[in-house]
Amino acid sequence: MFEAAAPELAAQWNEAGDLPERLSRLQDVAAGALGGIEDAMLRDDFTVSFEGLSEGTQAAVYSQLSKPEMAYVRIADAEEYEDFAESEVGDALISAWGPDSHNASHNIGVVIARFATLLDNLNPSQTQEFEYWRGATTAAEKIAA
Repeated sequence: MFEAAAPELAAQWNEAGDLPERLSRLQDVAAGALGGIEDAMLRDDFTVSFEGLSEGTQAAVYSQLSKPEMAYVRIADAEEYEDFAESEVGDALISAWGPDSHNASHNIGVVIARFATLLDNLNPSQTQEFEYWRGATTAAEKIAA
């Protein structure tokens, strides 16, 4: 599925010699995200909607999801924490991450950094496409992702 959707990215990873590692990481992340959507019909809808994104947008998401954990992430400040916690998705994630506000602040920092990197790698039409897609996903899908 991945290589058919993002052949140029697969070729880049293969040429760099890290296709198996990146693909394995991508599969692990995708399995975790999809496993977080309990309803099989919602899981299928989420998958089909993602596959409806353009190849370039899918490739940018695949590239971001296949990267190793960031060695350094700026911890979310109090304002970022509060902004994140105000949404249904943010509140649910903070609850899942536990009561340790430092851990949640770190994870929010990771989310902010990953999204910033992803959006930096999209052209304006891909950004619009991704934001529209993300806006159409359910809270459960956002939490899983």
